[in-house]
Amino acid sequence: MTDNSLKTKGSYKHYDSFYRIAYDFYKFSSWGEKLAKDPPPCYKDDYFLKVGAGCSQLNGEFFETWEIITQYIKDNNLKKITFLEIGAFNGLWGLMLSHIGEELNIPYEYTAIDFAPELISTPEKTSLFKLKKYYQNRKQINTIIASDSRDITNLDKLNKEYNIVFIDGDHSYEGVASDIKLYSNLATDILLFHDILWRDRVSNIDNENYRVRKAINDSKIKLDEEISYKIGGMGIGIKYIKNA
Repeated sequence: MTDNSLKTKGSYKHYDSFYRIAYDFYKFSSWGEKLAKDPPPCYKDDYFLKVGAGCSQLNGEFFETWEIITQYIKDNNLKKITFLEIGAFNGLWGLMLSHIGEELNIPYEYTAIDFAPELISTPEKTSLFKLKKYYQNRKQINTIIASDSRDITNLDKLNKEYNIVFIDGDHSYEGVASDIKLYSNLATDILLFHDILWRDRVSNIDNENYRVRKAINDSKIKLDEEISYKIGGMGIGIKYIKNA
């Protein structure tokens, strides 16, 4: 496991241009709300994006993962990058995919499955809707599927394969296990998991029994890399499919 506890926002100066892109993108979205009077503990400088009543990504985990992805694209001379995200929240990973694709001058395609109620009631007010238009302006493909990820008919709306599949949806054991069963086989290069250190706060259980981690283990998936920004971090797991 990589320990990035000493890394800070300043360690990623080469992503300054992306910080500006993200700031401009999210300040006009439905997530650009003022901080609550009693903000959650994750409203700290080491989190990349503080949105609405919640938080998005730890700087170290997010940027180190993208360093790995970018190097993988270069090393394998990929001519296009396709990315499927299960549980998209505010679309930050899709925004970063666009940034990397533009930097590498390759086409990119982002698909997200998310079950947020506002995607059905007021989609035009969501960050994912704005991200879709952002992609359209760059003549790239963006598909948003407003659906429960456990719905097997989602497979009819997806490509047969994606370079990267990122599972970050329902963090219950059953939800993660279902997402693995339905979508992991679509990954041709990299399978990602978020919140592998997300713990069950109801019971004091050890690391191997965290819900996300247990579902991964029970699915017989052996992670090749684990990125943890600090003790108590979210944690990102990486499985290289071509090494399987």
